[in-house]
Amino acid sequence: MKPQWKAAIDFKWIRDNKESVAVNIKNRNSNANLEVVLELYEKLLNVQKEVKKLRAERNAVANKMKGKLELSERQKLFEEGKNLKEELVTLEEDLLKLPDELQQEAQSIPKMTHLDVPLGGEDSSTVRKMVILI
Repeated sequence: MKPQWKAAIDFKWIRDNKESVAVNIKNRNSNANLEVVLELYEKLLNVQKEVKKLRAERNAVANKMKGKLELSERQKLFEEGKNLKEELVTLEEDLLKLPDELQQEAQSIPKMTHLDVPLGGEDSSTVRKMVILI
């Protein structure tokens, strides 16, 4: 299911501060699955790299075909280009789905709690100043 809205989530920060985020999820009693988010993020990065690589290869093959070539060489390049295009179509489909899956999972991660906020419920809180209005 596609998320209704996209939150600005810093996935790189979440990956780099995995332990802090995991502690925050536990302290906030959230059922967010950090491992799934990190796996989806890594998968997205890998697919993006692979798509970029295949596009570069496809462009190189297309540039080779612009020159004068023997029929057998042209046919070989044509087949190579066709195979690259098929691979790209599959990966680009994944590239369209993955961000939505990642966003859906990541939206369940609670925001980080400020360091000054005490852990626990109201019984753990401290009164800093009592104000009485008359």
